[in-house]
Amino acid sequence: MSLEKLNLLIEEINDRDELKVIDGINGYIQRLKEIRESKLNQLKTIIQHLNQQITNTTHEINVLNEINDQNYGIIDTSNLNHHNSKSINRSGNVFDIVSQKSKELDDLEITISDQLTILDTKLTGLRQKQTMMLEQLDEINKKSEQIYEDIDKTGIVDQDPYILRISLYKNLGFSLETMNDSMNDMFVITDGSNTTDVLKIEPKLSDYFISNFIWDKM
Repeated sequence: MSLEKLNLLIEEINDRDELKVIDGINGYIQRLKEIRESKLNQLKTIIQHLNQQITNTTHEINVLNEINDQNYGIIDTSNLNHHNSKSINRSGNVFDIVSQKSKELDDLEITISDQLTILDTKLTGLRQKQTMMLEQLDEINKKSEQIYEDIDKTGIVDQDPYILRISLYKNLGFSLETMNDSMNDMFVITDGSNTTDVLKIEPKLSDYFISNFIWDKM
């Protein structure tokens, strides 16, 4: 074989190898493009899914922030007695309103606590007063029992009821005296505070009138 033919053969072989290499490179580039497109499509799908989740979550947050009929009934405190509650803005943020109402309830709790302290103080005073009055009542009952015992011992029970009443006045601390002033009989009625009343006795005055007069002066 001549040298020229050999060179031509070598060139032909080299050209074929270069074409194969180029075809291989082009095939690799094409595969890379396909892989890239597949990855991009996957990323687009993931991004769309995430965007949908963001939309749904944003909607749920907005729903939570809204003041609907249900949560309005829960946070509305205007029906509480003696509570100055601010009106609720239905278009406002429910969490802001809840924070506001929480502060109002804290203030109300302090007010109630103060009122309870005042009521406890008043109740303690009333109980002390009740105890004192019960002691006074017990003392009066003892005095009354003693008076009736004294009356029973003197046999006054069998006497005229009006005379019995006058005797009772004496036992209660009233001093009943008679005095003569120009032939006119008088009753001088003196109580424990040294207050004196004078009743002029006339024939027309009955024991009933006299006893009632003394009773009224008690």
